Amino acid sequence: IPTSSWLQTLTVACTLVFQVVGLWGDQMRRLVIHLGLPKTATTSLQAHVFPQLPGYLGKFNTAPFYQADALVELRELFTEGALIDGKRIFEVDGRPVWAPALEAWVEEVVSSAEDILLWSEENLARWRSPEGNAAFWPVMDAPGSHPRRGSHPIVGFLQHLHELLPRDVELKTILVLRNQSDWLISLAAQLAVSNIGFVERLIRDDDAFLDYYAITKDLERLRGPENHLTLLFENGLEH
Repeated sequence: IPTSSWLQTLTVACTLVFQVVGLWGDQMRRLVIHLGLPKTATTSLQAHVFPQLPGYLGKFNTAPFYQADALVELRELFTEGALIDGKRIFEVDGRPVWAPALEAWVEEVVSSAEDILLWSEENLARWRSPEGNAAFWPVMDAPGSHPRRGSHPIVGFLQHLHELLPRDVELKTILVLRNQSDWLISLAAQLAVSNIGFVERLIRDDDAFLDYYAITKDLERLRGPENHLTLLFENGLEH
């Protein structure tokens, strides 16, 4: 008998596949980015569902085009910054260190023959602490760190990506949310850390990472609500 977790995974998977497959058939090329969150069946989707779709980018895909070094470098620069003189640097002269890698990757996207590309990467949900530390997967921080405030950094990343894409490539985003209490419990259990004080800090300090309303609205405002899909892990239904 399937467990409730697998039923949730299957429901989310079916909803995502129907949404993505339904994009085929018109003249517009599309880049669809699935942002996670982590702990919302992302790995199951990447391992068993998304590789069945043409144009899939991400884990468990063996197609040579999608193993591009530009994509790997882009992910690492966004999540961990650049290591310069032994220090993690996230901006150079006010410009994100990931910007050149993003520009190089967009050139590969434009040259692809696929009508739809689907990039699934939960690491894009990482949000480093205001002290500038690398964002340990996906939101851990050191004791004494200040809470996150404002918009998630993925918003600026996607805005820059949107500006780089040619007019015949439409950018769409997918975000799967899980209620915050269950999400935090699942994260702490997987990390198996001896000190899970970061969970208490996130809740006590009203950390912006847990503000699902804000990130959903930011993603909808980016290119209009018709270009963003929010799903709930608990039922796989559009929110």
